[in-house]
Amino acid sequence: MNGTITAPKSHFRQYRRTARVCEPPTPRIKKYLLTWRQIFKKCGWAARPENELRALRHEVVEDLFGEYIEPKFLTNIAWDVIYTAQEMLLKYGEIVWSKTVAKAAVEEGTCRRLRWCIRNAGVDRLACFAPGASDEYIQAVANDKFQGTPWEQLDSWKLEQLLYTIKARVRAANLKGQNLWRKESEPEDDYPF
Repeated sequence: MNGTITAPKSHFRQYRRTARVCEPPTPRIKKYLLTWRQIFKKCGWAARPENELRALRHEVVEDLFGEYIEPKFLTNIAWDVIYTAQEMLLKYGEIVWSKTVAKAAVEEGTCRRLRWCIRNAGVDRLACFAPGASDEYIQAVANDKFQGTPWEQLDSWKLEQLLYTIKARVRAANLKGQNLWRKESEPEDDYPF
């Protein structure tokens, strides 16, 4: 206190400028952007300004989900829906895009993910030694529940019901030490040569 005035320490803090670190795009986002480039090239939009192309991408996503969702926040089912919509746009062009096509893309994308989940039921269980079930077994369960329709052609609601059934049966078989795969025929004798 020799007559000098000192400022509080908070005035001496130096603030560093931090650059925003961009994370490298994931393989899903790379595929998403590459497919959009192919769509724009096919439709003759490749030379348009980036803001118009972004607006079109956002509009398609809004049609699919009711609001724009950034790609980094999408779930597995949402990715399947977007990839299905992109395939439709790439195959048929922008002219056919409508709310009806968006609903069809949502249904087909959801069905794709559910089919994958049915085939791989039980993968999420840590101690599951034989996840999933054979196509014959899945079809037998579908015949029992839905009167003979091929299981891969069921709508999303029925596929979801089938998923619950298959997951429960895989879990039950796993607890018994069994699996739902067709057993291969064993050799008749034990002679190894």
